[in-house]
Amino acid sequence: MGEANTSWLLLELGAAIVGMALLARVASRLSFPAIPLYLLAGLAFGNGGIAPLHVSEVFIETGAEIDVLMLLFMLGLEYTGDQLKQNLRSGIAAACARVWPWWLAANSPL
Repeated sequence: MGEANTSWLLLELGAAIVGMALLARVASRLSFPAIPLYLLAGLAFGNGGIAPLHVSEVFIETGAEIDVLMLLFMLGLEYTGDQLKQNLRSGIAAACARVWPWWLAANSPL
């Protein structure tokens, strides 16, 4: 990676971090979670968005994969095995209750 590419990478990442901090501040002022604003920002700066980030795309993808793994690791540290089993059972029951009517409607002969 050349020196010019490194400069653009750092500029894009810096702008993204500052933008996310501003979004978090706005969300905090409005007593609103910042996650939906982060998703909207991702849509604006992703492929097909207003201003896609080209130089830092690979770096952001790799960072996102690492962040998902770290999130799962932290959840594993937070919950016990019994809590995980209980939550999975209730989650599966809820998913079946929600999916079953839609599946029946989609596969009905009418």
